[in-house]
Amino acid sequence: MSEGTGGGHPGPECECAICKNEHSFVMPLELVEACADDRLVVFAGAGISTESRNVLQDTFYETIASKVADADKEKSFPEVMSSFVAQQGRRVLLQKIMERFDYIDAFPELRRSATRFHRELSTLFYVSDIVTTNWDPYFEQDMGALPLVTDQDFALWDIPGRKVFKIHGSIFNLGSIVATNEDYTKCYRALNRNVLGATLKHLLATKTVLFVGYSFGDSDFNRIYKFIASQMADVLPRSYVVTLGNPEPANLRGAHVIRTDATFFVRRLKEELLSRGCLLDDQRWNGVAAQLFDIERRHDELYEKINLQRLPAAVLCGHYQDGLIHAFERMLKQRRTGEYSHIHRVERLFRAYEERRKELVKAKRYHDVAYATGYQNGLLYLLADDAGRKALPLYFVYGSTVELRSLTAFKREAKGAQQFHRQAYAHAERIAKKWNPAIVPHHRPEL
Repeated sequence: MSEGTGGGHPGPECECAICKNEHSFVMPLELVEACADDRLVVFAGAGISTESRNVLQDTFYETIASKVADADKEKSFPEVMSSFVAQQGRRVLLQKIMERFDYIDAFPELRRSATRFHRELSTLFYVSDIVTTNWDPYFEQDMGALPLVTDQDFALWDIPGRKVFKIHGSIFNLGSIVATNEDYTKCYRALNRNVLGATLKHLLATKTVLFVGYSFGDSDFNRIYKFIASQMADVLPRSYVVTLGNPEPANLRGAHVIRTDATFFVRRLKEELLSRGCLLDDQRWNGVAAQLFDIERRHDELYEKINLQRLPAAVLCGHYQDGLIHAFERMLKQRRTGEYSHIHRVERLFRAYEERRKELVKAKRYHDVAYATGYQNGLLYLLADDAGRKALPLYFVYGSTVELRSLTAFKREAKGAQQFHRQAYAHAERIAKKWNPAIVPHHRPEL
């Protein structure tokens, strides 16, 4: 057993379908370090996706096996798929695959269950390389990963950003799907000589491997592990297998087996990384959506209750609120990529907006200054503690240092806007003169 840190339930034992599999374990420090150094590659199988028993009662294997005449329960997944294709044709098999995904996507509860792991992993920005044998699009849709499926795709594997290497194809590229014995033979033969195989070898030579979503009897897992062991020989990196499977096979050379739920494992890994000061605690996302809703309401109220020609300062206030709104909208949209869970990245983005804001002040583009200030405050809100969030200015008067949090306070402060900054006030006046009550002034999400 390698040195590590303890892990377990934060509260009383629960026997629900999910919590009963969240077994305590020792977190290997080597794995934590590998993740922090961007040296962790995740190999994901169907057990963390649509083939979990928490999604549907029957697996795809069982569904297809039930339709194969004289099906042998001992047959592997590709053997059953081959038998089905021999009896009903590949077109029908592909239709069954699409029907399964369509059914799951049609019920939000099922899709939430199928993407539980993906959503937990999404904010772990350290993980940028994922290899999967799954056909589903969840790593792309719920983690913002760029899918690499064909040889032409894999030629671009080293471009920046999170990527998912789909070695068994994709539902969005039906001709790429690997399912039958014949498909598997072609796939693993190709791995020995194509770009995909070369990419895998590079990843495996430089990174630590984490297997999730596989059981020890899984033909995918056995083929992949055999391929890795044969290709890497003596330089096979330390690999970790998170599984609920038992017993451990004898040929699992060099692997560290952790028996627990994969989503729970990722949650614990994130807890270990929080102390390093780079990863944003997922709890800090709580309240962002509610704050966005509130500022949108206040933005509408501003233009409903104020005549801009009588109170021109409201023009810049509206642009400030646009900045807040766009910051919140982008953060929520991009949460799945992990980029806003990288604290230092958010801080660098804030500093970049500060430099841009200074340039805009010199250029006397005061409406843009107001917008940039709002966007900056949106970024600060994500990182702030609860006390800091309560102090978020919801209104803005150019030149004022008062933190305005009500429309009444804004109107009172806005009466002195001309004295706070004459040029900014004159700029707002020029915009207000063109105002039509039927048109709401709006700042586009760009500077």
